[in-house]
Formats: sequence, structure tokens, C-alpha cells
Amino acid sequence: MNILHILNGDATLQLFKQSGLPGDHIVWREVLSDGTLNAEVASEGFWQLRVNFFEKAFKVKEQLYREYTIHEFDKIVTYPNYHEVVLWYEYDLFCQVNYLAIHHWLYQQKAYEQTNFSFVCVGNVDWAKKLMGLGEFAPDQYQALFQKRISLTAVDFEYLSSVWQAYASPTPDTLWPFIHKPKIKFHYLPNALQAHLRRFPSTKNGLNEIENYLLFMGTARLPNRHALIKKALHRHNWYGFGDLQYLLYLERIDPLFESFEPTKLNDLGVSILNRKLDFLTIKPEACYLGGACNLDYRWDPDKNQLIPEQEGS
Repeated sequence: MNILHILNGDATLQLFKQSGLPGDHIVWREVLSDGTLNAEVASEGFWQLRVNFFEKAFKVKEQLYREYTIHEFDKIVTYPNYHEVVLWYEYDLFCQVNYLAIHHWLYQQKAYEQTNFSFVCVGNVDWAKKLMGLGEFAPDQYQALFQKRISLTAVDFEYLSSVWQAYASPTPDTLWPFIHKPKIKFHYLPNALQAHLRRFPSTKNGLNEIENYLLFMGTARLPNRHALIKKALHRHNWYGFGDLQYLLYLERIDPLFESFEPTKLNDLGVSILNRKLDFLTIKPEACYLGGACNLDYRWDPDKNQLIPEQEGS
């Protein structure tokens, strides 16, 4: 059987190669959980926004991005040559958003009319006490994961395309219907989307969930930035972020630290941690979360509700 496997990262690729599963493979190398984007996946405007973000945030040059991401994505166009395409990803926000984009693009091509599609999405497993990523499975376990893959229908593609369009829109509150009335087949998606909404500034002090945790752990006198990020990696598994993404958050709240070796807050950091001041009145730095500007909405942690900024002020 002629199969194309779309993998979520290079760590998965190495394990996949050792698994002995038949078929060709490509790797979807993106970070659509962060940075400016638009809904028209794989359009020239979409790619240019991503090139700009990678250059600014991760110091990745345009040529490298085009080689490792755009040229790799272009291989998906060959899907009609395959009997089946299998998408491999994980439960967290990082993976869920990346794969929403692919599903949206495939839906626009009506790819489901030409090829069979299925997916493997890992998270909960019987033998582990925590959510598991693909990189935590042994190569000989991939065959069992493949055998349990779930077929995708035209209705599924339409649904996931709608979620992507809501995520990429300037009004993130349009995600609520997908959180409150999810499809069982995509049962990890609601938690991932809620994690996304918690990244908007809190009504309490202008920092989001991740920034508040980094600030709180900054009081623990950890030896350095690496130790602080390590704490965040273990705490916020629903985000699925790596070191570089947490470094971006840490750079943003850098003015709240007196030192990082060891970690210690300054007076301003203590005041914001104690909710006596609002960070956005001091450093109202705009960034994009999906298609929305972080300054346009506030997250109310008491009500678990996203509020337009004019209402939250």
C-alpha cells in the first residue's frame, strides 16, 4: 500500500525511521502557535508573514526557512500519488494548531475526494501516568499506533477547517463553540484551544498564564534561566512548547527581574506578581496569538472567560 506519513517534528522522524513502517514521510516544521499569520495557509502572504516571524523571533534566515519548511510542505501537494496519507501529531497546542493548518489546506484542495486520510494523535495511554508525546514512544510501538489510526472524512475536514479559521481570525472568542461542543474524534482539541486562550493577558496583572508562572518561579532563587525554563516545560505540558518559545516569554518579562543567576525579582516584578500593578501599563508590547493581537483581549481566570479589552479595562 502506497502511504505518505506527515510527521510533527524531527524527533518523531528519527523514531519513525527505526519503526520499520512502510511509506514515504515528510516533516511539518512550523510553530503556528506563535507569531503573525493569516488563514490562507501556504499562500505567498502566509509564508512571508512566517518568514518575518522566524527571522525576528528565532533568528532563522529566510533561505533556511524556505528549505526546511516551505519546500517540505510543498511535498504535501503530491498527496494524489498515494493511496493513504497519515498525519501524526500530539495532544498539545503546538501540534494541534500546526495540524489544523494542514487540514484546512487539504480541505481547500478537496483532497479527501482523491485520497484516503487518517491520523494518529497521542496523549493518554494506559501504561503511563502522564500525557505522552510521540518522542516518548519506542520505535517498536509505532506499529501499534499505526494500526489504531483513525480515518478522516469530508465532514471532519470541514470541521477542522472551521476551527483553523476561528484560530486565525482577529476574534478568538469564536473558538468557544469548538471548546464547549467538541467532536469526540478530536477530544484533545478543546483543552489545547483553552490553553491558547489563557495566553492572553490576565485581567489580574496583564501577564498571561505562562508569564505569571515564570514570574512566580522567579522568586524561588533558581540558579539560572535554564532552570527556570525547565520548570515551565514540566508544568505546562498542554502547550507543548520548547525552550526557544519559553525564552521569548522570558525576554518579554525581563524588566521584572533583578537577576537570573540566581533568579530574583525586582520591586516592579514583586508588585506585578502581587497584582498591585498591571504589566501592560508599563510595557504594552503587541504580539499575535493566532490571528488576534494580545492587546485586544484579556483572560479572566476567575470566570474562565475571554473579554475584549474595552470591556476588561
